[in-house]
Amino acid sequence: MAKKFYILTFGCQMNEYDSEVLESILASDGYIMTDKPEDADLAVINTCSVRQKAESRAMARIGQIAALKKDMPALKVIVAGCMAKRAGQAIIDDLPGVDYVVGPDYIPEIPDIIASTDSERVYIDEKAEATGLARGINPGRVTGFLAITKGCENYCSYCIVPYVRGSMRSRPSKSIIAELKILQDMGAKDITLLGQNVNSYRDDSLDFPSLLQRIAPDSPSRLRFLTSHPKDMSDELIACFAELPSLCQSLHLPLQAGSDKILEVMNRGYTSGHYLGLINKLRQAAPNISLTTDLIVGFPGETDDDFEQTLKLVKEIKYDSAFMFRYSVRPGTKAAELDDDVPEAEKIDRLNRLIAVQQEISSEQNTRWIGRSLEVLIEKRSRREPFWPQGKTRGGQSVLIKNNDQLNAGDLIMVEIESSKAKTLFGLFEKFA
Repeated sequence: MAKKFYILTFGCQMNEYDSEVLESILASDGYIMTDKPEDADLAVINTCSVRQKAESRAMARIGQIAALKKDMPALKVIVAGCMAKRAGQAIIDDLPGVDYVVGPDYIPEIPDIIASTDSERVYIDEKAEATGLARGINPGRVTGFLAITKGCENYCSYCIVPYVRGSMRSRPSKSIIAELKILQDMGAKDITLLGQNVNSYRDDSLDFPSLLQRIAPDSPSRLRFLTSHPKDMSDELIACFAELPSLCQSLHLPLQAGSDKILEVMNRGYTSGHYLGLINKLRQAAPNISLTTDLIVGFPGETDDDFEQTLKLVKEIKYDSAFMFRYSVRPGTKAAELDDDVPEAEKIDRLNRLIAVQQEISSEQNTRWIGRSLEVLIEKRSRREPFWPQGKTRGGQSVLIKNNDQLNAGDLIMVEIESSKAKTLFGLFEKFA
């Protein structure tokens, strides 16, 4: 009888990708996936370490799954990912039911690890090579991720990623092209290139804009990338939005703060003026580009004036949406050595004010699409009644289709936008694209 595996993933798109890679490798080895850990022979919890809340959630679930071993002693429980890299042996010490702790670089080797007679239980060293999909999984899937880099060397003072993901490493372009074909053969029509900082990609003389130019002609109709660091956003990369038809005009460009003083303490490597200049260039190259960002409030040393500078810049740029957080200390980062001097109540107040401003902007930004005809890729059905077909525009906006209940995932259609909310557009099916 074939063995079964269960994977639970916390965190970012890179973690989702790592889990997909493992899924494809296990499937190639004859395993069958299950969505119930109690039915599995192997349970892998792929963890996130960016915030303490993510680690706490993961630890609670790991404890529940490890407890299954009382009645299922043959079950192998593996804690993988960024928290595994950060905590290492401490996870096994705290949770004896865990069999192995595996950092991000060792996730593709999990089948070999559990088959080994070696007594080693912690695998968290950095590895040079990157492993992609072993084969296609989930045929007919509409979207896909493709990692082109591993690690990060920016060392933003608040960020744990360089310590848990390791140094910056780029995959060979041949490997990327081969995996792109696997994803397309699976049916993916919207593919996102992933990296902690894709702008730093380099394969010999091939930089990131050159990689995009090389793969765009053979890509599906929609190509995206995450995440870009503003300090490495080149004019050549900005030009790609105007020159490459398959490259979607949407960009996630983390700002983090609008105060130059705070940006410097964060070790971001750019000023607010430089960042604003990039936004202006992007909108010149692609006037309809959709922009999203990350923002942190309450960073050590942030005054009322610093926060007001962030609000001012957000109002000027007018992002389509934003991920907004209040600062919390991450042990092991440079910022953890600073005095966390902004009171928690003030952090919450600033965050709430920022969210209110951005929600108003998001609503305003979405109204610009009303009355226009947009291309939408159907991905699923709404989880709330009415269960209308739901998809995304090339700019990444979520759209609910009100007048055609027969649409299926993968359908590429033209939609007239009828109305909008801060996070959603509502439209009428016109025709297949």
